Amino acid sequence: MRYGRAASSAELFSSPLLRQLHAQACVLARLDKIVAERLTLLKSACRVAAYKDGTLTLSTSNSALAGQIRYMQAGLLGNLRQCPEFSALQQIRVINCEPAPVKKTVRQPLPPLSFSTGNLLREAAELVDDAELSEAFRRLASHASDKPTE
Repeated sequence: MRYGRAASSAELFSSPLLRQLHAQACVLARLDKIVAERLTLLKSACRVAAYKDGTLTLSTSNSALAGQIRYMQAGLLGNLRQCPEFSALQQIRVINCEPAPVKKTVRQPLPPLSFSTGNLLREAAELVDDAELSEAFRRLASHASDKPTE
């Protein structure tokens, strides 16, 4: 694959790294589906994060559920080992992946409407025949400054 230009789809799919990542993603998706089928209580709250060297790593954002999974680990191991994909399963590891906190954007307050803008809005409210629109103009004009600027 060359750098400096857009790669064609044929070049992308012939990349060994991309094929390996795709294969791993497919395996994890299949294992996630199996875990959801076998452990119906957990299917909505945890996901398969990895399966390597006989260790199944589950991720959850619920720390209470993580504790329950650790407590029930022996029974879960027996249940999952019945499936051919998990025949070599030795342990279940649970990681707690707290969702990243969402930063709230702090917006500066808008500057107040000028006195002249308030007057124009009041005049528009008088000229408009629609009662709702007229009332909206009046409410907006109420936010205008009471004193003329010099």
